[in-house]
Amino acid sequence: MNKEFFGRTKNNEEIYRINLENKNGMRVYLLSYGGIIQSISLPDKNGRVAELCLGYETLEEYENGNCFFGAFIGRHANRIGGGSFQINGISYQLEKNNLGNNLHGGSGGFHSKVYEIGEKESGVIFSRTSPHLESGFPGNLQVKLSYTLGDDNGLEIAYHAICDADTIVNLTNHSYFNLSGAGSREITDHILQINADKYTEIDENGLATGIIAEVENTPFDFRTPKLIGESVDSSFEQIKLGHGYDHNFILSGGDGLKTAAIAHSSKSGISLEVLTTKPGMQFYSGNFMESCRGIGGAYNRRGGFCLETQYFPNGMAHENFPSPLLKAGEIYSHKTVYRFKCEK
Repeated sequence: MNKEFFGRTKNNEEIYRINLENKNGMRVYLLSYGGIIQSISLPDKNGRVAELCLGYETLEEYENGNCFFGAFIGRHANRIGGGSFQINGISYQLEKNNLGNNLHGGSGGFHSKVYEIGEKESGVIFSRTSPHLESGFPGNLQVKLSYTLGDDNGLEIAYHAICDADTIVNLTNHSYFNLSGAGSREITDHILQINADKYTEIDENGLATGIIAEVENTPFDFRTPKLIGESVDSSFEQIKLGHGYDHNFILSGGDGLKTAAIAHSSKSGISLEVLTTKPGMQFYSGNFMESCRGIGGAYNRRGGFCLETQYFPNGMAHENFPSPLLKAGEIYSHKTVYRFKCEK
């Protein structure tokens, strides 16, 4: 692990970049601001180093941007209907930062916080305490986020949290991937497989309605590998509502660590396998990406895709969804692995 100064925030807080590298030449850059994955790079099938995820060059861009590039998301990933929920008969109102709903914890979510840095073998631990009613969420939440890079080209993300009051917790990572190389082209030519028989429907504002639908005979059937671009602009109602894919898939495989998805770029020869202990995964096809520049060049609409492992969106509103409720003193513990492979 190598630590270097990256910049100062608007509040004059020092931010550091952690550089990890394995024996295969895979490199990962992590920031103590937002627990962000700034960069993942790996030699492609032609020996050229490919930048595999989207990220900004400067701290100022991260502070001012709104795409959540590589960010640690909390306290609650995805959308909460009306920005409100109840625990023990008490109502909590959050910021409505997305079409009348709360998205990714609001503008002051975990993606905008500064973390303490702790060392671990082949990785780093970011930690902080989110105080009671920060962004509207109850309880003092102690959170730890660890990244570990293995020689199998797996980047393991471990989430750990405990609170002194009943609260809700749903943590994820919001990396945008382009396995052909960041800034190179749209990701519609990537082949994707998702191990899910069902998905959760959304309304016109992207909020989960509580309806669980079968993927069979729909554009959401990725049980066998297919091109992302095959149906991303289809006339299917749920695709139109999301302006592409922006939906939670209900993962098969039980509660343990299982393969959620596999993506592949024939251009680079690089594949990404996503493994997780979470019950759901949001597949987002970059439908609302604004034109901007970052590491690797210009990013445009559908210049990257996200595979965000999670509890289901708006879970407190639907009894048929896994609950994000974390009782006081209980431990929130989940793991996600991004594992890369390059064909020779």
